[in-house]
Order: sequence, then structure tokens, then C-alpha cells
Amino acid sequence: MMGSSVLTLGGTDVDAGDSLTYALVSGSGFAVNSNTGEITTTAELDYEASMQHVLTLSVTDAGGLSDTATVTVDVSNVNEAPELTDANVSLAEDAVIGSSVLTLGGTDVDAGDSLTYALVSGSGFAVNSNTGEITTTAELDYEASMQHVLTLSVTDAGGLSDTATVTVDVSNVNEAPELTDANVSLAEDVMIGSSVLTLGGTDVDAGDSLTYALVSGSGFAVNSNTGEMTTTAGLDYEASTQHVLTLSVTDAGGLSDTATVTVDVSNVNEAPELTDANVSLAEDAVIGSSVLTLAGSDPDAGDSLSYAITSGSGFAINSTTGEITTTAELDYETETQHALTVSVTDLGGLNDIATVTINIADVIEMPEIATGAASNLAMESADVAYTLNDDGGESTSVTLYYGETDGGTSAAAWTGSLSLGSQTEGGYMANLTGLVENTMYYYAVSASNSAGEAWGGSGSFTTLADTSPKLVRTTVNNVSSSNWTTVDLGKNYTSAVIVATPIYPDSNRPPVVTRIKNVSGSSFDLKLDRCDGLTSEVNLDVSIIAVEEGVYTQALDGVTMEAVKFTSTVTARKNNWNAEAQSFQNSYTSPVVVGQVMSANDSHWSVFWSMGGSRTTPVNAGSLSLGKHVGEDSNTTRADETIGYIVIESGTGTINGIAYEAGLGSDIVEGVGETSTGWSYSLSGHLSTTTAVALSQSAMDGNDGSWAVLYGNSAFGPTSLTTAVDEDVIGDSERNHGTEQIGYIVFE
Repeated sequence: MMGSSVLTLGGTDVDAGDSLTYALVSGSGFAVNSNTGEITTTAELDYEASMQHVLTLSVTDAGGLSDTATVTVDVSNVNEAPELTDANVSLAEDAVIGSSVLTLGGTDVDAGDSLTYALVSGSGFAVNSNTGEITTTAELDYEASMQHVLTLSVTDAGGLSDTATVTVDVSNVNEAPELTDANVSLAEDVMIGSSVLTLGGTDVDAGDSLTYALVSGSGFAVNSNTGEMTTTAGLDYEASTQHVLTLSVTDAGGLSDTATVTVDVSNVNEAPELTDANVSLAEDAVIGSSVLTLAGSDPDAGDSLSYAITSGSGFAINSTTGEITTTAELDYETETQHALTVSVTDLGGLNDIATVTINIADVIEMPEIATGAASNLAMESADVAYTLNDDGGESTSVTLYYGETDGGTSAAAWTGSLSLGSQTEGGYMANLTGLVENTMYYYAVSASNSAGEAWGGSGSFTTLADTSPKLVRTTVNNVSSSNWTTVDLGKNYTSAVIVATPIYPDSNRPPVVTRIKNVSGSSFDLKLDRCDGLTSEVNLDVSIIAVEEGVYTQALDGVTMEAVKFTSTVTARKNNWNAEAQSFQNSYTSPVVVGQVMSANDSHWSVFWSMGGSRTTPVNAGSLSLGKHVGEDSNTTRADETIGYIVIESGTGTINGIAYEAGLGSDIVEGVGETSTGWSYSLSGHLSTTTAVALSQSAMDGNDGSWAVLYGNSAFGPTSLTTAVDEDVIGDSERNHGTEQIGYIVFE
């Protein structure tokens, strides 16, 4: 301690009696008594700070002489107690076990002294003896203890120690509330708004407010404040026996928990239901006939139902199936309606009733119909008589069936029908139109109502024959030289005579002739044949005239004309112009002849021509020769072909009401190779429009052979006709030709 004596200096002086004075020359922490020479400490010694102190001291005699000496003070080490300071720390209550609280910082002035820490008092905490780190050994709970006071010690290697107080303040942490799963049973017939249960959410945080909510599930609601659950929809055991709901509870801090509430719906017997019904039943239904089968419904699955008639007579019900049947005959005239009261009862004795109204339908009897004779026969029409009988209960639908074969009593077997509409009892006459002339037809009449269909017997008639020429005139567009085109005439012929005239729009066309084959009652096949030896396709429009083969007079038919077909066995050609003589079947003053090779027995072309008494003379009233020729073709052999030709008196008139103009043109028409415009014949103006033209060359002035064609984009009209003649280019390439005459018939 301070003031401790270190040593007393013993200065010596040879001068006896001399007084000595001591002084500290250098060094600190020590003092020397100037008289006695005793050195004492003036400060605490600290081995750890300085293990040795070197002091310089002096001794002085009275005469002022002095000496110095060095005093070395070695400080020996003494063990000193460590020190530990009190501490205060805050820790959240949700700190996990093992969380670090703080690390103690014990101190010891003894250098290198080891310190050991220990928990003297307090629980729920531990201290690392070496490091002094304090950690939790138990969960903290603010609500249980807001503060923990711990006493801890630190001890050095010499056993000296110190203690300190560590105060741990626990800070409050919001903790999630808890909600427990629940299971509850509820009868299916509870009213909407019924209480299911009240949730009991808990929260360790004292005073915390809780809010409840329905997370998933429907048909229920929860009071957000009280947690009471109620129904918001009717329960139905049959639809769902259990409802699983998820609910949540949330505290003021936003923490929440969820729970599952299972609501088991208990079954309650429910009354069955039966719906009123209205049904119609014919009065001729036999006893035992089924009226209808009731279908009672019961929401209780598997419940068996029993049916009974509680009022009404003449009917019975199957108690198990609900089928209502008749037990007596029905009579519309006596009673048009029956009302039954029917009940349905379930196993629990609950029931429902319904009214079944049975409307009795009057039964209509099937009509009777008799087919009469045909009258007023014409080429395309006829009248058919029939008689209808019915009971007058309802209108009757009548249909007249007809065709070229007898269809009997099957509507599908007849090819034609005429609906005569709804008719009442009486005798009638039906008019058939659109028939084909000179054709035998069968016919029958049917009558139907709701009771069924009745048929009269079949009859037959034959339409009058059409003895007129049956004129058809048309233009067929884009006729090909590669393929045959089937032309529908739109009329039925016994033996049609057809003339087909090609229309050249300009001179940039190869020479072609028209070919015809497969002439039937209502159609024929048509194509072009190239006369230049080439095969690439050519397409041209062709003007068509068709009439029925026969002889027609002005007196009977309004026209002097004959249409004839014969088999041509002779083929004319260059340098060999011969034809086959024919006889006129009418008397003519100025006959006009047009014609056509009407078969294709030979694969090679030939073309119609005519002459009078010689090759260069046209047909006249006294001479008619005609046939086919092949021009300059080196292949002069041809198979026999059918020739069709028309002879008509020159002038104007009508055929089947169609105006025409016929004539033999002047000897002015030359070859296609010599014109770009063609040669025109003037018409009289008798025609208002033009539809078709038939042309044929009459006589043969040029030895090479030729045929007539219509020429130009507007080859014919009411006032003029533009033509040319063409010839083959098989033997040479030129298409020039001397003048020729052309016979023509032009139709409106």
C-alpha cells in the first residue's frame, strides 16, 4: 500500500559529526526522508504495469558535498481479483431457445489470468464458462414474466471472483391466435339463419381482439366479432350430407390461424311431390290402355312411394309404378273430360296429391275417295275426276298422283303429284298440266286426315300427239373439237331433224364442220371436227335448229315444209361430185334446203351439200339431190351416214308461233381466206329479233368443195345475215373459194 517503507539509506561520511541530507534525484512513485534516508512508496505498485523501478538518490553533507546511488526496486507479483460489471439487456419473447442474450466482459488486472463464468442465480438461461456468453435455455413468455434478474460470477485462476447482476427485460411479441377444428351435426330442415356453433379462438396476448371469417365453403356465414356460425341457405341431406368449411381467426396484429369445421347434415323425412298432369286419350282406346305413368319425386334418396286414386272413376292406378290405365270404355259424346285426384305417399306416411285431367279426343274416321275418268285430253294436259266422302270431323288433304307407270297406293312409287289442298265431301275435277304429248299416263287420287290415308283406284289416259314441227332453236356456246357435248332439246321427239351451223367470230379460226350423233327423243351429242389435220382444241358457238321429221302443209300447219332423214351411201369429193336424188313431198315454188350429217358412223368428217340438176345448179322446184362430201380430203372413203334435211318454201311465216324468214341467197359468198368481214344477205325486216339460223350451201361452183358458216361477232340480226364458205386445208393451205349460194332459215 502507499507509504510502505522500501529501505533506509545508510549514507556515510568520514567527517565525524557531519550531518547528511538525502534526496530523490530521479524516479517516481517513491519518496525519501531527507533526514533518515527512509524510502517509501508514494503510489500503488502494479506488477502488470512495471515489474522494476530504478531510482537515483543523493546524499549531501553539511559542506555541500554529495554522492549518488542507484536503488533498484523489484516489484513482486500479487494475485488480484477479477471484476464483473452489472448489465441490462432486452430480448423479444419469441427468441428461440439457444438465442444469445449477451457476452459478459469480466476484467482482471493480472495479465494472462484465465477467467471462468458461472450462473449464480436465475433460471431459463445458461452462461458459457469460458466465453461468458449468456444464452436462453427455455422459451420466453412476456405474459408470464416480463423480466429475469440473473446473478453471474467471474473467477480467476487464483480463485478470486466477482459477481454482477444481469437484468433481461422480455419485450412483448404479438403471437398468433389459435382456432381448433370442430365437428357439428345439423338437421337438414333447420331454418336459414340457424346457429351452427360459436368458434372459440384463443390468443396468449392478453386483451388482443379477434376477428373471424369464412375462408372456404358456402351456405354458411360467421359473425366476425363473436365467431358464431349460422346457415345462409337451406340444407339438403340428399344433395350433400356433409359440408366442410375453412374458417380463420385474426388478431389485431394481423396474425391468424385456420380451422376446419365439418357440418354433418342429418336426414329428415321430407314429403314426396306429385305434379298435376293433363293428357289426351282417344275415345276408342281399349280397356286397359295406358293413360300415363305418374312420376312422383321424393328428395329422400331410396324412399319408396305408393300411389292411389282418391277420387274419380273409370280408371285405375298401379300403386307401385304409378301407371294409370282405363277400366271402362271412353265416350267423347258422353264425357269429354275426366278429372282424377291421385295421391303419392312415402314410407314415413308423408304424402302429396295432384289432379290428373284426361281429355277425351274425338276419333276421326278415315275418308273415302273414288278415282273417276280422265277427260279434256290435250297434248300437255288432262282433267281427272274424283269423289270424296268423309265424316266432316276435319278437313281432308287430297293429292293426285300420276306417272308413266302405275304406282299403286305408294306415294313414293309415283313420279308426279299434284296437291289439291284441303277439301270437304263432294265431287271434283283436277287439271294436270306440263304433260308430254302422245304419252300414256296412270293416275290415282289419295285422301288423308288424322285417321289415315285412303286411295282411289288407278286410271289411265294418253295425251294427244303433237303433230306440229315442234320447233326448237338455240345457240350452244363453246362447243369443243376435243369432246362431245350433250345438248338437251327440251322437247320429246319421235324423230328429230337437226341442223347445226358453226359461227366463226373472225377469220382467225381453223376450218371446222359440226358433227352430230346419238340423236334421241330429247337430246343429241355435238362436237366440232377440224378440217386441217390438226388436233388441238377449238371452241366455237353453234346455232341449232330442230324440228320433228314429217311433212307440213300451209293448210294444216301454217307452213309448207318437210323434214326428212335418209341413209346416205354416196360420198362426193373434189373432181367427183355426185349426189343422191330425193323426191319432194310437198309442192314448192322456191324451195330452200338446209341439212346436216346426223350420225358419226365414220370417225372422219363429212359435210352436207345439195344441188339441182347439176353440181353448179341450186335445188329448184323440179330437182332435189343431196348428200355428203369430203372436199379435198385424200381419204375419200366414208361409212354410210344419216342425213337430215329441211325443205321450206322461201319467204316469211311462223312455225309453232315463231316467226321465220327463209331464202336462197345470191351467188356472192366467197371463202374465209378472202374476207375479214364476210358477205351479207339482207333480210326483209319481218323479224323483230333473231335467235338461231340454219345455213347450207346450195350447189357447188368450186371444185374443191366448201360449206356455209355464219361469220362475225354479230353474224345475224333482224335485217341481215353475214356468211362465208370454208373449205378443208388437208390437200393445200389456201382457203380462197369462188362465189357460192347459201340457203338459210332465220328464226326469231
